[in-house]
Amino acid sequence: MAARANPWIASPLTGFDAYRGRGWRAFALAATALALAAMVAVRALQGGGGAATGGALSARIGSAVPQAFMSRLRDAAFGTLDYTGGADPVSLGVRVSRAAGAVVDGPRMLYVGAEFCPYCAAERWSLVLTLLRFGRLSGLRYMASSATDQFPNTPTFTFYGADYTSPYLRFTSVETAGRSPTTPLQPLRGQPLKTFRKYDNTPYVPSQAAGQIPFLDVADRYVWVGAPLLPDQIQHETWDQILRGLAAVGRGGSANANIGSIVRAANIFTAAVCSADGGQPAAVCSAPGVVAAKGGLPR
Repeated sequence: MAARANPWIASPLTGFDAYRGRGWRAFALAATALALAAMVAVRALQGGGGAATGGALSARIGSAVPQAFMSRLRDAAFGTLDYTGGADPVSLGVRVSRAAGAVVDGPRMLYVGAEFCPYCAAERWSLVLTLLRFGRLSGLRYMASSATDQFPNTPTFTFYGADYTSPYLRFTSVETAGRSPTTPLQPLRGQPLKTFRKYDNTPYVPSQAAGQIPFLDVADRYVWVGAPLLPDQIQHETWDQILRGLAAVGRGGSANANIGSIVRAANIFTAAVCSADGGQPAAVCSAPGVVAAKGGLPR
């Protein structure tokens, strides 16, 4: 099940370094037999669809997500709150603190990724749903992972240049590189760098996974290193196909393995925020899908 080694690794700590022999794994935290078994099961259930390639792909990359699409994403974010199915994320995460009580001005969520990274591409779908449940996301743009990396052209979005406002959650995103790993975008510095250095490292993650992305920290309580779903689950679908699948679940339809993984991870991320902000808003935090997802939080 070993993935093909990426010839470049975007290291937010040391710049853009040549591949150093440890590979780029979606299951950076899942270094157990249980996690490997989960990967096998997820791959076996992956769905199909038309690949987002060619002119249709190129025309969208870097362009602003139109308001109509954002409105449908928001509808999907709330429409999938009752979904209680789906497998636990491939990246199982770790609980780094048991501190109680909400943080003033809401808990902080930190995401560190890169536009070329296919695992980041997969994770952003779940993150977008999570963020829309707590606030307003603007300036989002279409993106696809690198065309020359493994899982090429995975359809996604980029947080580079986006803004987020919420009365419940403070969100910081750092897209360290563009669609080419040698194109730097945002430097990782200040408090985000301190958080990354502390939690994307031993003893919170295995030494072989330290410093890798995507990295997600929720309120210094929960940390995930690695994507919640494998990129090959959505690589051959378009933005519109994925959105239609999410909308179908919101209307009470069944979810295929791809959509189920996206929503399950979003509900787990949502449950993590709810555990840190005192369960607000109640309509989100008490939803069946979020309540069920609490069992998937790192312990």
